[in-house]
Parts: sequence; structure tokens; C-alpha cells
Amino acid sequence: MSVHRDWLWPAGIAAGLLLIPAVAARLSPAVHWGAGDFLAMGGLLFLAALGACMAWRHTSGLRRLVAIAAVLMFAALVWAELAVGVFTTWGS
Repeated sequence: MSVHRDWLWPAGIAAGLLLIPAVAARLSPAVHWGAGDFLAMGGLLFLAALGACMAWRHTSGLRRLVAIAAVLMFAALVWAELAVGVFTTWGS
């Protein structure tokens, strides 16, 4: 994979995962996502996927596992904070 195309996999992963709430918003009146929600989640998913891809490419063995787990755990923490405000009241 060349350097100028390193963003394609993370962008594809983020776009694919964003299809889930997009379809849910179309099918269920209980899902109330606006453009800002999709933008925030798309950015979070893209950065998490980019971090995981970089960890995969630049580490090996147990370090790879730890690095990818750290990236995913940090993304989950940010997601939870934005969704319900685990440590602050930003999400609520």
C-alpha cells in the first residue's frame, strides 16, 4: 500500500460502520441522529481505524495486540463520554 493511499482502509471501515446507524435511522423513529452526530462518529471511527491500521503496520507480536487494544479502548471511552457523559456532562 502506498503512502498516499493509507487513509483508504480506515475511511472504508468508518463508512461501512456508519451504515448501521444510517439504516437504523431510516427504519426506526427511535434513532434520532443528525448531521453532527454522523460527523462526530465518522471522525471517531476514522481516527480509531487509522490508529489500528498504524499499530498493525508498525508493530508486531504482543505489542501489536496491546497497541490495537489501547486504540480501540480509547475510542470506546471517547464514544461513551460523548454519548452519556461518563466523566463529565458533555454528552448529556
